Amino acid sequence: MNLKNLSLAVSLLSAASLAHAGQPAATLACVANGANISINLSYFDVGASTSTGDPHDWAGARSPVLSLTINAALASFQTLYQNAAAGTVMPTCTLSTLASNGDTVQFVMKSVQVKSVAAQASSASVAAPAASFVNAVLGYASVTVIDTGSGADDGGASPTGGYDLGQNTKV
Repeated sequence: MNLKNLSLAVSLLSAASLAHAGQPAATLACVANGANISINLSYFDVGASTSTGDPHDWAGARSPVLSLTINAALASFQTLYQNAAAGTVMPTCTLSTLASNGDTVQFVMKSVQVKSVAAQASSASVAAPAASFVNAVLGYASVTVIDTGSGADDGGASPTGGYDLGQNTKV
């Protein structure tokens, strides 16, 4: 590849990233101590895992761990840090995003608490611009998924309801 082709490829990639720079992957909206919190997210991971005290004790009780990992702008650090330090339990947080078919999908989480928060930065080289962001992990007791559109984005049936960890039941 010659220098002209390389230059063109870099220009096209830069233009593609700028086109998406203003579009967050999702928005997280919570109420904490009577104040509304709204954070644009560049990344999120909603999930559940199973943990047990002894990894060799397969007969032992396993506890589900529900977590939300997010990346956001540095401006969100103070709000997330204050809630983590205070041990604030937010009654409800709603994560809103778009499915691949354009439908709005909401994850409504109950009893949400910031478990960890860190300001992070990295740079590929001294000459490269630094990428700075906040990474936080939130725990929650239950989640309900709401698809406001025409159904599942994979063409299948759209599941309804959610799961309440405290009651160990579907909601």
